[in-house]
Amino acid sequence: VTVKAEPHINQELSDLFTFDVPGAKFMPQYRSKYWDGKIRLYSPATGEIYGGLVDKIVSWAKKSEYSLEFENNQFYGAPFEENEIISREGVKEYMTRISKYKPRKYQIDAVYDALRYNRKLLISPTASGKSLMIYAVVRYYAEKNKKILLVVPTTSLVEQMYKDFEDYGWDAQNYCHRIYAGREKTNENPVTITTWQSI
Repeated sequence: VTVKAEPHINQELSDLFTFDVPGAKFMPQYRSKYWDGKIRLYSPATGEIYGGLVDKIVSWAKKSEYSLEFENNQFYGAPFEENEIISREGVKEYMTRISKYKPRKYQIDAVYDALRYNRKLLISPTASGKSLMIYAVVRYYAEKNKKILLVVPTTSLVEQMYKDFEDYGWDAQNYCHRIYAGREKTNENPVTITTWQSI
């Protein structure tokens, strides 16, 4: 999403969406003064921010008494476009049906938000069952005949995600294609799992 605003508002947004990385002072990039140890989710230069954070911008703008106006985009639609046929009960039933593991409430809520609002930034800690949440969203869109590109940080995670999908009960061999060094890039499978370096 791109925000068009006055420079002082851009700076406020930059401050709002900047946070310190825990343990950054021990990292080589920080010690060599190459990096200040902060993550910035908003760029005041370009006005770009993740679409999943639009609701945070709206609540901040209301609290700060700034007015907002949305422009529709021919490729991405409106930021608050809702998929009204999605319900929490339906998501719970769907996740229970497609996996042999019982989904936890927060997993159901995360998948519900992602499907209902067509986009969502989900922050989830280690061992919270992220792959099950990803699996449910991927399965939903695959059943809607959408092509899915799933990008993970490392080749070992490409394999892990593929194996997790098999473990959940999906015929991953017929639905998923893995791309990394030495693998064919073109395929007809609805789901492609890869690293950003391999695309």
